[in-house]
Amino acid sequence: MDMHIYELDTITFVNNTVNRCVVRPALFCAMQLLIYDTQRVVGGKNRRFQLSPEEYIAGALELYLDVVYLFIIALTCFSR
Repeated sequence: MDMHIYELDTITFVNNTVNRCVVRPALFCAMQLLIYDTQRVVGGKNRRFQLSPEEYIAGALELYLDVVYLFIIALTCFSR
């Protein structure tokens, strides 16, 4: 019985470590990607990377995929 409790504690520790070391930085990178793609669609100071009006559908698709990716990573991060 004690061995099973030890295994469960080890699995929980590994999951928390993976959560801190992998998932949270991935969540931060996904948020930065969402900000970058939003800036490309909206425009701003640096218009060199701004999408043309013909590319707004591709920009909307990029934003949609960024939000889905961010949601998946957030679910992974907060699953326990």
